[in-house]
This record gives sequence, C-alpha cells and structure tokens, in this order.
Amino acid sequence: MCARIRRRHQKGYHTGANARLAGTKFLQRYLPAVREITLKSHRLVEQQVENSDAAEINARSAAMLKTLHSAFSQHHARLLENDKTELAIEMSTLDKMLKTDGYV
Repeated sequence: MCARIRRRHQKGYHTGANARLAGTKFLQRYLPAVREITLKSHRLVEQQVENSDAAEINARSAAMLKTLHSAFSQHHARLLENDKTELAIEMSTLDKMLKTDGYV
C-alpha cells in the first residue's frame, strides 16, 4: 500500500499542492512507525525472548501492522477519490468551454 501511494505521487497523479502535501505528510508520519515496529518486534523475537513474551510481541505487532494497513488503504482511497473529483471538474470546465465557443 505504501508503494502505491508513493508511486501515485511520483507519477504526478496528484497535481494539487495540497494533495501532494497531504500524501507526503501521511507517509512521513507513518512509514517510520511501520519500520520501527517491524524491526523491533523482529529483533526481540530473534533474541529469543521467552516464548510467551515472543507470542505476545508477535500478536501485538501483527495487530498494529493490520491497523496501519487499514489506515494506508483508507488514505489511498481518499487520494483516488480526490483524483476522480479533480478529473470531473476538469471535464466539466472543458465542456463549458466547448459550449461557450459553440462546438457543442
């Protein structure tokens, strides 16, 4: 999901400064958290923390990563919705221009 959001920005899907800023802020805020949770939980389990602790760490990490995945999915959906709205506005504007100039 992170890669999809990042690709959309790199390909220029979000031409508005606000959309780019919102996407950038989202990634800057949450990507480091994903990385830290993944690295720290892996490190603790790898160091063979007591089995019950390892299971709890894995369960909590998995739950948090699932929640973060949901947040990324929701953010991606909002970005797509913004793109659709922006396209509809552009097409409406072009249609009005064509009508004004007598082409439609």
